[in-house]
Amino acid sequence: MGRKFKLPNRIYKIKCNECKKIFISKGSRAVTCSHCKDINGLYNPILKENIDYVICKICNIRKQQLSMHLARIHGLTTFEYKEKFPGSLTLCKNVRDKLSKNNPMKNLECIKKKKDWWLNPNNKEKIKQRNTKLSISKTGVPRPDLMGDLNPSKRPEVKTQISISKKDWWTNPDNSEKIKNIARNSNKPFNNQERKINDLLSKYYPNSFMYTGSSKLILLDGCRPDFQHLYLPLIIEHFGGHWHKPEEKPQRIKRFREQGYETIVIWDYELNKKNGEEYLKTEIDFYINKLEGF
Repeated sequence: MGRKFKLPNRIYKIKCNECKKIFISKGSRAVTCSHCKDINGLYNPILKENIDYVICKICNIRKQQLSMHLARIHGLTTFEYKEKFPGSLTLCKNVRDKLSKNNPMKNLECIKKKKDWWLNPNNKEKIKQRNTKLSISKTGVPRPDLMGDLNPSKRPEVKTQISISKKDWWTNPDNSEKIKNIARNSNKPFNNQERKINDLLSKYYPNSFMYTGSSKLILLDGCRPDFQHLYLPLIIEHFGGHWHKPEEKPQRIKRFREQGYETIVIWDYELNKKNGEEYLKTEIDFYINKLEGF
């Protein structure tokens, strides 16, 4: 059995018996990594490179698409990977064909509907309200009138309406194709705000942080952190004002501290400010120096 290095809360670092590389697993009985388990899948000699699979130029692993692998294992975005290895592909031809086939923006009916909506004079007021909300969200100004319990979607009557409309939409057989597309794209590594944080971490702290927001393996006391330091007990959490209440911040910090981790929580409005990245970098430097004993 491979040699195991125990981490907090039953997360294990295990040495693979086949390739001898370290991989992370929630169970202690795993002895081979997913790369070696796939040996009879994407490593079939009948399959062709760039058509059925693409090869990661960093670790030579075969995948149908590299975006999740690059984010989780190497801490890189696909853009950074392509800058480092010009001309390399991150999607095989088969996957690219499937995605382009299901892309609604290539559907003429969908394009026409969208265009008609924007040109409809009855929607002028809706467009104006939408643009106002977007401009406010991009200024980095906190909206306490829309945070936590004051969020309109938290009112019981609004919740009921949302619940009914969502159930109707998800149970409607006409939406079966759209639901399949949502399920297919649900494993995207970042949202836009998390991408900003990941870009900053890649720039100033290369090979130090791992994105764990969509990982099925990293789970601490029932919570899944957004970013985790690879060798220090340090976590970075991104909170959106639409989804999180102000009182959740100290609760989350306390919860992770009980598991032995220090936590940096940054709100979306803090990150959107002009000095948002500088503020986050200062916080990270402070905790790294604290944990390293400087």
